[in-house]
Amino acid sequence: MHRPALITGYTIVETLIPASARTEAFTWLTGAVALGQAAAVTVAGRLADAHGASTGFLVPMAGTVLALTTLVLLRSRLKPREASRVAARGIGHRVPVAVD
Repeated sequence: MHRPALITGYTIVETLIPASARTEAFTWLTGAVALGQAAAVTVAGRLADAHGASTGFLVPMAGTVLALTTLVLLRSRLKPREASRVAARGIGHRVPVAVD
């Protein structure tokens, strides 16, 4: 159910983070998702116990609003940086020479 969001998150990390820090970024993303799910389930369960089952559904709605607000406020940081230097160039070909 939430796989498209995870795939999008991993794609954004792969696009924005340099290769040398990508493993750490994926670890942070995975940890954040797990922590967010644990917190949401806890809050939704407490709300449902205290105020009825339908109240627990406010948690996903609040999470969606929070995610949208974060996206709007930080969208300028979600642009990949342009390549500023050339890492390698092709080698020019030499004219073939006959060998006896």
